[in-house]
Amino acid sequence: MIRFIVSDVDGTLILDKKGNLSERVLEQIPELKEKGILFSVISDKNYDELKKSFEAVKNDILFITCNGAVAIFDDEPVFKQPIERRLAIDIVKDVKAQTGCECFVTGEKALYVPAKNFMFKNYIKKNMKCSDAVEVEELYQVREDITMISVKQNGGVTQDMVDYFYKKWGTKAHITIKDSDWIEFNAFGVNKGFGVETIQQLYEISVEDTMVFGDNFNDIEMFEHSYFSYALQDSHPNIRNAAKHLAPDVETIIEDVLRM
Repeated sequence: MIRFIVSDVDGTLILDKKGNLSERVLEQIPELKEKGILFSVISDKNYDELKKSFEAVKNDILFITCNGAVAIFDDEPVFKQPIERRLAIDIVKDVKAQTGCECFVTGEKALYVPAKNFMFKNYIKKNMKCSDAVEVEELYQVREDITMISVKQNGGVTQDMVDYFYKKWGTKAHITIKDSDWIEFNAFGVNKGFGVETIQQLYEISVEDTMVFGDNFNDIEMFEHSYFSYALQDSHPNIRNAAKHLAPDVETIIEDVLRM
């Protein structure tokens, strides 16, 4: 029996280029709750930005954010696994020392950007549509726990930079290559699989009762914690091979679950 459904967001649950959910998905989420099925979205985004896409049904969703580092339900934290503070500060300082690299950090709910870096700050707020980003003079001045560090390499992520970060920080933090421009740091061992597994333990839900959906390489780790793992059918071949099943979209499979 399916008790827990988890879906990646961009490129999986949200396929609209404008970032809009389908009307049917918005109807399905409360229907899942009525059937006693916990529905969760999982993303590298922070909570304040992520919930905007789900405003109408946000109280029916468990949000797993920052690549699995934070879970929030009904605006209250369920769990949080931050980066050790001294380590987070050292990584931020190291990033700033690298030519062509810039970064922002994420807390439990909010995203923090360096106020003095006008071009980067505006890029985050406008191009990435993170209008609620909090400005701070220095990122190490953020008072709350840091759950994720996001690094942008201007001109695109190079293999040399990836190798440098992995060699220096790979045994102390979890490093994800998000895409061609971004590298993300979380606490060691924290990834989307960690987020799914932690919720399973807290809610006493088995792997056999869990269904997950994803389309990218950082979704593969959560496939390992679900008997019903789905990759979108147009995903990269390696992602399709990592999942047990293929899906045209999330809502089609959820429709089948609701009929059970």
